[in-house]
Amino acid sequence: MNSDPKNPTSLRLGIAGAGFGLRVLLPVFAGIEGVRVVAISGRSVGAARLPPGCLAYPNWETMLRTAELDAAAIALPPLEQERAAAVALASGLHLFCEKPLALCPSVAEALARDAQRGKRVGCVDFEIRKIPAFEMVRKHLSRIGRPLSLTISWKINARVAPPPPGSWKYDAARGGGAMSSFGCHLVDLCTLLLGRLEALSFEPRVRVPERPSAAGVSWRITAEDAFDLTLRSADGAEARIEMDTVAERDEGLHLAFAGAEGRLLVVDREPSNYFAGWDVLFERPNGHRATLLDAASPSALGDRMVAVRRVAVDFVRAVFYGGTPDSSLEAGVENVRVVARARALAASIPR
Repeated sequence: MNSDPKNPTSLRLGIAGAGFGLRVLLPVFAGIEGVRVVAISGRSVGAARLPPGCLAYPNWETMLRTAELDAAAIALPPLEQERAAAVALASGLHLFCEKPLALCPSVAEALARDAQRGKRVGCVDFEIRKIPAFEMVRKHLSRIGRPLSLTISWKINARVAPPPPGSWKYDAARGGGAMSSFGCHLVDLCTLLLGRLEALSFEPRVRVPERPSAAGVSWRITAEDAFDLTLRSADGAEARIEMDTVAERDEGLHLAFAGAEGRLLVVDREPSNYFAGWDVLFERPNGHRATLLDAASPSALGDRMVAVRRVAVDFVRAVFYGGTPDSSLEAGVENVRVVARARALAASIPR
């Protein structure tokens, strides 16, 4: 890499993926001091306006093989991300991945081992943990005493529109579904708050099995668009996640974390805004509530770019100065383990 860890100059980054990669990761990384986005790959990159010095590649294989890079940011469908991440690490690159890190625990573990063996920094983009409301919950965990239960409900109407042609997000065989798109974030949040978790039950549902495409062709949906997941911590606290991506209306993301000495509550005041608008409250056993974060306060404001940028900045700092990002590959491995176990439980139940 063309930088001294104690005196960073620049990190040459390549982005694999022209969807989320082009729309979110490109402006995020281009805005971080010391980062030069020098390459991006994908079928639709050619028509995009790219930063000076950033070259477009038709696919990630060509980019990783020929571009001069220090790090790669991967934003591809899960099965493709597994392959691209392995190639990036084998090429000696630092690695920034989207979630899920992989679909299979053994693959995720291999990626983490490769990064450790090569002394490369690895990071998974669990951006919800970087939203001010949920950072506030982490900060005040000690106030509730011994954890007893955690409930998270997220109901949105993000998937009522016609699906784009060929989208992996609606295809179970390609790793799609509400769990990969949204649920991984909530499992990560539960793990942050409760520690290592085991899945007790998982009930995935396809509530809208067929939808017309924009061209009027009927699409069969095979990946879940809603689910209920129950988890348990080593200390016996139970977490329950209720996810619905095809709700009749946006009800937002709400959290209740109960302990022996009170509850922490996250109340969504702007259900249509997925990354801002939460009040955070502490409720004592006698019912008295104190506001820890007001949704209207400047410190509560933000959007997806802000949350992703916080994860990306952690990654870049770890590359330049050493250490492990908060949202590490190990966090990604644990996430894959919990989700894989949940899916195995669901598959074992006769339908």
